[in-house]
Amino acid sequence: QLLLPLVTSGATVLMAFATFILAKYTLKLARETKEGIEVAQETLMQTQRHHVENLRPFCQIAFSEAKWHPFGEHFVMEVPDAFGDDGKPTAYRKEIRLFGTISNAGLGPAIEIVVYLAAGKYILTRNIAVMPILGAGDHERVAVQITEEDNFKVWQNQTWARVGDIKNTIAQTTEVVLEYKDAFGNAFRTVHP
Repeated sequence: QLLLPLVTSGATVLMAFATFILAKYTLKLARETKEGIEVAQETLMQTQRHHVENLRPFCQIAFSEAKWHPFGEHFVMEVPDAFGDDGKPTAYRKEIRLFGTISNAGLGPAIEIVVYLAAGKYILTRNIAVMPILGAGDHERVAVQITEEDNFKVWQNQTWARVGDIKNTIAQTTEVVLEYKDAFGNAFRTVHP
């Protein structure tokens, strides 16, 4: 009978020690599991970034009719805008025609391809849609029309005025800019000085 309390307290101490060891080992396993999850998440993110990088498009324009200027010899055209009863033009509008071939030298498709004219950091025209999609390694001939309506408006003398007529836009243009997206929605830009 004297031994029973001693054995019971010894067993309690032994159980407490064993519980402490198991708790410490469980904590160690939890930390290692957390580190394993973090490594797996980082590996997954790197794999996704690698996948996105591998499917990046790279588009550029090879201008045709571009002896001195990317818009060709006759880049400002007068196009009939209104016609009389006899079918003859009564009014004309001026427009720029951008001729060339767009090619995608990247490994992924280019989506929502647009072009605009710029002068350094200043954008002169709105985005003009060129084509909805261009596959990797593909090329397509284009003839983009840019009209005076495509020029941006600025607030000037209490009214909205166009940046300039189409000839002034040509004179100010230093860059033709292509913008497009990849299959993941990331935007890209190719600047043609």
